[in-house]
Amino acid sequence: MIRGVLKPPALKPGDTIGAIAPSSHIGDDRLATGMAFFEKHGYTVRLHEQVAARHGQFVGDEATRRAALHDVIADPSIHAIIGTHGGNGSGHLLEGLDYDLIAAHPKIIMGFSDITALIGGVNAQTGLITFHGPTLSRIGAMDDELHAQLVGDL
Repeated sequence: MIRGVLKPPALKPGDTIGAIAPSSHIGDDRLATGMAFFEKHGYTVRLHEQVAARHGQFVGDEATRRAALHDVIADPSIHAIIGTHGGNGSGHLLEGLDYDLIAAHPKIIMGFSDITALIGGVNAQTGLITFHGPTLSRIGAMDDELHAQLVGDL
């Protein structure tokens, strides 16, 4: 049930971004490039342990992927959440998400592709403003102009 508009706090240099994989898996080299981008701009990126899980094409089964989102939402040391990669599977997480937990801890949640289902569902159920933006694996492929826009938007 929507509780009104929830605006997550903006990131500040020194803040920590939690990375989860609600969809398909991707190579670690592409994640490292995305992490280096944020670290260059003064943020810390922490990969949730779930990112290493495998369950067919997914990064862990539904319960594991849903629990990873709940973990980073509840962790007060994490200030924003980014999906590692799109693909397929984040829509499966909507049923069973703890929307009360998400609403109680509003944070930036960003991703695109398949993760659009997740950010759209969270927005619809909580009123939390979510961000349709690049996944961690796509940031390395962006040009300087897009990088500047991304840092300005956070």
